[in-house]
Amino acid sequence: MRHLYTLFLLLLIGLTPLYAQTQSCYQSFFQEGRKAFDALQFENAIAQFDAARACPTLTRQQQQEVTEWLDRAKNGYIDAITKAKDEAERARAQAEKAQKEAEREALISEANRRAFLANQEAEQGNKEDALALAFTGLQLIEDNPIPSVRRAFGDAAFLNYANPLTEQEGALLLARYSPNGSRILTVSRDNKARLWSAEGQLLATLQGHTAPILDATFSPDGNQVATASADNTARIWDTSGKTEATLTGHTDQVSGIVFSPDGENLLTWSRDHTARLWGAGGNLAATLDKHSAPILSASFSPDGNAIVTRGSDNMAVLWSRNGTLLTDKPRHQRHIYVAAFAPDSKSLLTCSADNTAKIWNLNGSLAAELSGSEGLVSSGAFSPDGKYILTASTDGAARIWDRKGNALKTIRAHSAWIQQAAFSPDSRMILTASWDNTAKLWDIKGNLLAVLDKHSGDVIMAAFSPDGSQVLTASTDQTIKLWDLEGNVLMNIKAGAQRPAASFSPDSRQILALAGTGPEEAILCETPEVVYAKLKMTPPPPLPKEKRERYGLDGTGN
Repeated sequence: MRHLYTLFLLLLIGLTPLYAQTQSCYQSFFQEGRKAFDALQFENAIAQFDAARACPTLTRQQQQEVTEWLDRAKNGYIDAITKAKDEAERARAQAEKAQKEAEREALISEANRRAFLANQEAEQGNKEDALALAFTGLQLIEDNPIPSVRRAFGDAAFLNYANPLTEQEGALLLARYSPNGSRILTVSRDNKARLWSAEGQLLATLQGHTAPILDATFSPDGNQVATASADNTARIWDTSGKTEATLTGHTDQVSGIVFSPDGENLLTWSRDHTARLWGAGGNLAATLDKHSAPILSASFSPDGNAIVTRGSDNMAVLWSRNGTLLTDKPRHQRHIYVAAFAPDSKSLLTCSADNTAKIWNLNGSLAAELSGSEGLVSSGAFSPDGKYILTASTDGAARIWDRKGNALKTIRAHSAWIQQAAFSPDSRMILTASWDNTAKLWDIKGNLLAVLDKHSGDVIMAAFSPDGSQVLTASTDQTIKLWDLEGNVLMNIKAGAQRPAASFSPDSRQILALAGTGPEEAILCETPEVVYAKLKMTPPPPLPKEKRERYGLDGTGN
C-alpha cells in the first residue's frame, strides 16, 4: 500500500509542471487576443484566440470562453470590413459627386458664356449666330437648364422663327385660334377679317363689311366664322371666305358675336340695347330686349341651355336657350364688369363697381353676396372644377371663396389695381396681373409661388397655357413675355403696339401675339421648348470659322 501511495505522489509531481505549462500557453495567447480585440485588431485577435484554443488540456470553461471571444473577434472583423467598405464607398461617392459638381459648374459657366455671346450677337442683328450659340449653350445643361441660358435661347428662337402675318391693312384689332388650332382668324381696321393656317399662310380674306369689324369667332367645329361689325350687321362665313349669311336687324353697331356650344345658334349683341338669337343659317330666332342701355357682353351657359346678357344699365339678364326671359333680377348698384356662368351651368357670378360680387341662381334669386372688398371688383371667375370662385379688385386684393360664397382667403396681392385674375386649368393655381408692373402666381390656399416682375409697365394681360405649364403676360412697356411657373422669363417679344396681347394655341405649342414692328402685325412663334426639340433633330448651322476661333470653340461649334 505504501508503494502505491509513493507511486501516486511521484506521478502528481510529474504532471504539475505540465499543467502549469498548459495554463501558461492558454493565458498567454488568450490575453494577447483580448489586447488585440480591444485595439480593434481583429485579425490578430482571431489568430491569438485560435492559438489559445489549440493549447492542450483546456478546461471546458476555457474552451467555452475562448470560443465566445473567437466569435466576437470574427464578428468584429466582419463589421470592420463592412464599415471600411462603406467608408470607401462614401468616399468614392463624395469624390464622384465633387467631380460631377465641378464638371457641372464648368458646364454652367460655359453655357452662361455662350448665352452672353448669343445676346451680343442678337443685339448686333446676327440672329443665326445668336441661335447657334444659344442652342449649344442650352445643350450643355439641358438636364438642368438655368434661367439665363433658357432665356437667351428663347430670345434667339423668336428672332429666327417668328412668323409675322403682314398681309393686313390698318391696325390689327384681334387674333384668335380655331378650336383645334389648325386655323387663325385676324381682324384689322380695313373692315376685313382673314383666315390663316397655323403655319402663317393666308387662306382667305373675309371681305364685305362696310365698317370696322368689332368681334369675330369660330364655330365650335371650326368650319364657320362669324363677324360682328360697326355697320350694324353680322355675317357668317365659310372657311373659304364666302359669306353664308348676313344678319341684319340691329339698329346700332354690333359689338359682339358668339356661337352656342353645339354650334346650332348664334348670339349677337349691340349698342341698340338688344341681343339677338339666330339659327346657324342666319334666321332670326328671338330678340332679347330687356336692357335700357347698350349691351356689353353676352354668352351661353356651358351646357347651352341658358344665356346671360350684361348691360351698361347695371343689370345681368338671364334668358332661356330659345330667347325667353328667365329673370332680370341680377342687379348691382353700379357698373357690372363680369357676368359668368359656373362650369356646371347652375349659377351665375357677377362682379361690380359697387365693391361686391354676387352669386345668383338661374331663377334670379341671390345665393350669396361676396362682400369685403375695399375697391371695385373688376375681375372674377369660377375655377374650372367649379369648387372655387376668385375675385380681384382695385384695392390690389384677390379673394378666394367657396361655391357657397364663404370667404376662404384674402390675398393682399398687389399695390395697384389687379387687371386680371385667373385659375390654372387644373384649378390648383391662381394668376394675378396688376398695374404695379407685376404678375404673380399663387397656390389655391393663397401662398405665393412666384413673382413675374420683369415688366417696366402695367401688366394688362396674363394667361396660363392650356396645359398649365407656362404663362404669357403683356404690358404697356410694349413687350410680351413667356414665363415658366418659377417666374423665369423664357422668351421676350418686343411689340410695336401700345397695348399688346397674346394667346397660346390650344395645344400650348405656339404663341399668337398682337405685336411686331408695328401695331398692324400679328406674329406666330413656336415656344422655345418646341423649337429646341426640332433643333435637336436638325441642328442650326454652326458659327463661321472666324467666330469659332474668336470665341474659343472647336470646329463643330461645341
